[in-house]
Amino acid sequence: MNRFVKFLVLLAVLMVAFFIFQWIRGFFADDVAARIADEEPFSIRFSVQQEEEGRLLSLARLMLYPAEKKAVFYFLNTASHFPDEEENISTMSAFSADRFRQWVGSGADYNLYFTEQNMGRFIDFLGGMHIFLPQPVVIKESRYQYPHGIQFLSGHQAMEFSHGAIPLERGSDHLAQMDRLFRTESIVMNLLWQLPEKQEFLETDGVIPFLYGLADTDLTTEEFGSLLLYFATEEDLDVFALETPLQFEEDPKNPYEKRLAVNEERCEEHYEKFLQEMRTGALDTASFPMDVQNGTERGGLAGRVKQFLHGSGTEVLYADNYERKPLPESVVLERSGSFSIARRIAYKTGRERHRVFFLRQPLDISGTFILGEDFQIKDLKY
Repeated sequence: MNRFVKFLVLLAVLMVAFFIFQWIRGFFADDVAARIADEEPFSIRFSVQQEEEGRLLSLARLMLYPAEKKAVFYFLNTASHFPDEEENISTMSAFSADRFRQWVGSGADYNLYFTEQNMGRFIDFLGGMHIFLPQPVVIKESRYQYPHGIQFLSGHQAMEFSHGAIPLERGSDHLAQMDRLFRTESIVMNLLWQLPEKQEFLETDGVIPFLYGLADTDLTTEEFGSLLLYFATEEDLDVFALETPLQFEEDPKNPYEKRLAVNEERCEEHYEKFLQEMRTGALDTASFPMDVQNGTERGGLAGRVKQFLHGSGTEVLYADNYERKPLPESVVLERSGSFSIARRIAYKTGRERHRVFFLRQPLDISGTFILGEDFQIKDLKY
């Protein structure tokens, strides 16, 4: 054989060996565990899709940084559109709608897709979840009620809360769509924050394979399990929620409404700011604004707590009364989408993990401490 033929034969052998390796990997390898152990960053394309109409309800790039013990969901509002596309992102597939490579600097290493129904089943199989609502929430055409206080949500309720529309006056549909994404982020953050409670259950035989069967993914069963257990067992892992910047446009089809468009020029800049804060340690050390609300009948309590927290270096902007008294148990409500801030407020206020909740809202505060009847000044820490 001449050299060219030998080269072709060698190339064919190498290709066959590569595909055999990939095939064997599907049965035995756990690339996710290896990446975590080697502290190698990796990313996952995450989506939730409506089953009947196939509309894309949620889309995010999950970026994991094991060396820094950080993970971030960078969400794209599917009710918005790209400037060079007429239709909303919700009409696209998760793959075609993914432009995160140009914003985060890399493509997705894995895909993790759920239908809305299977995402609900996923939450149900984990035993449901809890959220805290400072005031009642009304969802259009809802099957459930969402009063204030600590609420248990089934999987179906969590999906309705996450993807349902709230009633607003005409001309405010774009605001309702922004609120919908914040509720989606809240569900994801609460679910992951409460996942350590499920560790023993997740390690039970048959649980991971069942949950794996609910997803459409190129992860192996072992890799899927390693990912879930990483969130459930890594005590110092901080999770964050970001959303791609948007801009308002006139809606050519409805003169009474505004339309949401992705501000692609700012998407990379927005993520770079997060990376810079992660690399410098600012995510863990930078000061943050919060407020204190008194849910008890003890007058002046919020002001006393504000004064104490100020003295310990915490920036408290407001001290006021909670609207619905009395509140039996004190809670921390994290609003910026940060496990790091949630941990710090919980430590300062002496709250246990199961009394910390997430409710993403674009406010001038990152968190709220609501005083309940169980609160004592001695709970506070410097």
